[in-house]
Amino acid sequence: MSRENSLSGRVALVMGVSRRRGVGFALARELSHLGADLFLHSFAAYDAAQPWGADPGGAMSLVSELWQSGQRVEHVDTDLEPPNAPESLVRSATTAFGHIDILIVNHAHAAPGCLEEVTADQIDRHLHVNVRASLLLAKAFAAARRVRCATHVWTACCANARRTSVRS
Repeated sequence: MSRENSLSGRVALVMGVSRRRGVGFALARELSHLGADLFLHSFAAYDAAQPWGADPGGAMSLVSELWQSGQRVEHVDTDLEPPNAPESLVRSATTAFGHIDILIVNHAHAAPGCLEEVTADQIDRHLHVNVRASLLLAKAFAAARRVRCATHVWTACCANARRTSVRS
């Protein structure tokens, strides 16, 4: 099998694919070039409210660009703060493709301003989206993988990146 098709038949759930200039899009593009089908997550409302703004073409322009690789691409735009959102997202990806082989946890929420200006509500949202949702995604992914072989979960936060093995 060539490197270009080394992930043929695999499905990747890639979080945080909302901007062409973002890490999530770069990872999704590389996975697609390697032959993986993609289920993409974005939350455009969050990006639109940030100084960098949402992608000018919107999330569907990113999906269209990734479709050009010839792989199947599905997309959902959702907020990860509600406690049931991660499990619902994994269920949607599993329903769309039948299984998920790769989980890329690349979403993030940051509170604007200096520490002196951060409120308790902003800290709670930060923890709900960045910590709780990430752990619940990994939990739902592991549960969905019970009938398939071992895999990896890749998480990224700021300058830290870590790959964790999940055995089923």
